[in-house]
Amino acid sequence: MPKRTLPADRSRRRSKAESGASASGHRPSDATVKMVIVTLDDHLAGATQRTNAALARERVPVTVTQHAASSFDDAAALARCHEDIADADLIVCTMLFMDPHIDA
Repeated sequence: MPKRTLPADRSRRRSKAESGASASGHRPSDATVKMVIVTLDDHLAGATQRTNAALARERVPVTVTQHAASSFDDAAALARCHEDIADADLIVCTMLFMDPHIDA
């Protein structure tokens, strides 16, 4: 079976000096892409853990963090969510049905 080819395969990437990424302000090729999922509850927690484990095993520079709107009554949990969103490259929101979830 042939090896899967991933777009994030570091062996095929040009170095920062070759790509000129630092001069243009773009993300260096070896930087981690941060994805945040904000959803109603923790139903995606297991999938998020498995995804991070698979990405780490394949050495794909992507991390996935999940936050549940059902925990937003905890000020610390809400603050962590806001911090992760501020640092995120990709944000996915799903199953946010009520105005308090969206307004948070």
